[in-house]
Amino acid sequence: ASAPLPTPASHCASSGATTWCKQQVAAFGVQAAESGRQVITEAQWRQFDGAMAAMKTCPQFVKDVNKSDTELTIVWNDRRTGLLCKARIDAAMRGKKLIDLKTCDDSQSGGPLANEFDWRLAKYHYDSQAAWYSEGWFTLTGEKLPFWFAVATVNKPNQCIYAPIGEMSVEVGRNKNILRMATVLRCKQEDSWPGYESPELFELPERYLPDEVSL
Repeated sequence: ASAPLPTPASHCASSGATTWCKQQVAAFGVQAAESGRQVITEAQWRQFDGAMAAMKTCPQFVKDVNKSDTELTIVWNDRRTGLLCKARIDAAMRGKKLIDLKTCDDSQSGGPLANEFDWRLAKYHYDSQAAWYSEGWFTLTGEKLPFWFAVATVNKPNQCIYAPIGEMSVEVGRNKNILRMATVLRCKQEDSWPGYESPELFELPERYLPDEVSL
């Protein structure tokens, strides 16, 4: 790691000291970049350290990753639209499975980690991701491989769960992707990229409004 930042002689509440601090942070960033390093915050380091500790609790995941090609970028043409596509796979265990690592802070959920991740599948469209990566891999290799998620918690007690996504969920994601690609193709052909329409007004979600509103 690079040397720690020096501290200014004057109190950091003054504008001069604030400017000095900003200059030192910028210089530190340049020093790190020149040495091929990336500056991260203490919070980011804690999350990374927590995820590493979690992965060690799942020996099957570690074993599979050690037998895989990692951070593998693939490029292909969509067979329906011809559009150029790209994906970056966390780990590809050739002939066996595709693997993606997700981190999760389950400290606020109050429920099992598997239930928390099922909810995230829907919220963040991980079903679409699984279908996208699987489609790309099949197009390039002819292999239909199961798509596995490893979910590592960044908070204590650190733990990791590891399982494939169900084919029914992948099919839902695949249908979403077909519609999205058709939309992109149409927009490219028409050179028209519609955006969001403005509402008549902004309003709190209904559940935050009183049952009866006094006028």
